[in-house]
Amino acid sequence: MDKDQLIEYARNKYNAQPEYLWAKYPEHFVLRHKSNKKWFAVTLYVPKNRIGLSGEGSVYMTDVKCDPLMKGSFLKSSGVIPAYHMNKANWIGMRELNPSRFLRAYFRQYCVDLARHTQVCLRSVSLS
Repeated sequence: MDKDQLIEYARNKYNAQPEYLWAKYPEHFVLRHKSNKKWFAVTLYVPKNRIGLSGEGSVYMTDVKCDPLMKGSFLKSSGVIPAYHMNKANWIGMRELNPSRFLRAYFRQYCVDLARHTQVCLRSVSLS
């Protein structure tokens, strides 16, 4: 799954449009839920030395919201690391949008469940 495929998938599945929030970084974008405006993914270029890689330059990375109970399992997968510039308890990072079955399954199933859970929790908090 490349960046364009991620955008298309988010658009079709969640009606989420990429939002380019930073003029200084025009290639960075976030995806958020329409109903509660919470982010579920952010893409950005990260300096290699900031994420433990050698060499100069940057790598394209996508951070996605993650259930803390599942984080350990995801971090065992190749290319999945603690999120950059996000709360590491609730986010994981992917150095590239690897087209492995694991990551496709993550976006297709896990994000849906998390999105529903986030929306239900937000509604229950605002109603009480």
